[in-house]
Amino acid sequence: MRKYFKKHAHLMAINLMAILFIDGSFAMNNEYLEFKEAGESCFYQQDPVPAQDDPYQSQPLAISQNLLGNTFPKDEEKIAFYKDGLVDMERNPRRVNMQKIGNFVIDYKFSLGYGDKGYVKLSQHVDTRIFVAVKIVNTKAPEDYPDVLSLKKLKRLYGLFRAPDPKGMEKIFIFMPLANGISSHVLGQGDSEFPVKATVEHGLLKIDKLEVALNLVNSFIKEVEYFAKSGYFQADQGTSHVYACNDFQDVCIVDYDGRQSEGPINESEWDVRGFRFNIINLLGIHEQGVFGDWNLLPAKKISKLKGPKHIIKFLKAIDNNNKGSYSLQQLKLDFKALKLACEKQ
Repeated sequence: MRKYFKKHAHLMAINLMAILFIDGSFAMNNEYLEFKEAGESCFYQQDPVPAQDDPYQSQPLAISQNLLGNTFPKDEEKIAFYKDGLVDMERNPRRVNMQKIGNFVIDYKFSLGYGDKGYVKLSQHVDTRIFVAVKIVNTKAPEDYPDVLSLKKLKRLYGLFRAPDPKGMEKIFIFMPLANGISSHVLGQGDSEFPVKATVEHGLLKIDKLEVALNLVNSFIKEVEYFAKSGYFQADQGTSHVYACNDFQDVCIVDYDGRQSEGPINESEWDVRGFRFNIINLLGIHEQGVFGDWNLLPAKKISKLKGPKHIIKFLKAIDNNNKGSYSLQQLKLDFKALKLACEKQ
């Protein structure tokens, strides 16, 4: 009997471990989540979410179809799951691989972006059920982290915590608004339902749903106005950081690794030259699209257009080939002239 036990002891141990892993995985995960909740440190919590004086009052209680479709293209099962949110009726996470930190639930399966300093996941505020984003990074001084400083300036820092991630690595969790839409660099491409379409017919530039485009540009300007007023300058002005949100009603600018000023920044000094691509995309013009050229606004083709003159004038003003500075103040003047001209048509 002793020989038999010695001979098969390793097999028994393997089987026992397998049983514990299969039958006990749910309990082990739950215990680990509870351990992480108990070990968290809170540095900051904002109430209400969003701040009352933040003009971007997006409170998404549902994830937009564009964001779902862009994250899980053609995966109807996953898209259907997220329509019910991350929290059940008892305010608990709906899956064991979700993590609850403070008053937020994080879903590690829903990635919103990656960067050299961390990654961004989908989260939900438990009490209000508002969807938010959480950036997860390594830093020993979270209060001095650029994103934290910027979000505080803008009153968009919803929560700041230190806690272990699912791998047991200590991280900093930065909760912020969710860009609940689609980034400008893919507007009008692929399966996007962006309603603004630009075409050239008989030498005339035609923009369908121009009113939608003008509203988005106006929303973009208001967002940058708030940045300037709050003393924040957006350093990375790439197209992937400007989102058309809430069924193409608003513009949200993400990525907060910018510069902070002690007081408001003069609009004549807030340079928006890096945002030119975004503004043009909001008007339905894209690479290889309207003009069949990698250059968004090829000078040779623009010069041959017969009209409308007010739209062409605006496009030339924000032309991304222009290497000079372009201030928020000048953008507002050019946009005001465009709106007045459109109203007279």
